[in-house]
Amino acid sequence: LVVASDVGGHRELIRDGVTGLLFRAGDAMHLAAVLAEALDRCERWTDILRRARRFVEEERTWEASVARYRDVYEGVRRR
Repeated sequence: LVVASDVGGHRELIRDGVTGLLFRAGDAMHLAAVLAEALDRCERWTDILRRARRFVEEERTWEASVARYRDVYEGVRRR
């Protein structure tokens, strides 16, 4: 189970409560609350882990990553 601060790149990769858990960056009390809730609700872990794995397998492949930049590079190449 991934728990991360809600800074830029983490928000792109983790949907809070769906593919992992996010806490407010720099807020130790919120981190503690998120961790405590995660431990209290460990029955959710299987679903979160399943969705996270599916996200990685479908969206974070080399093919999917490269496809996001294809149009950008093609436009630069044409100029």
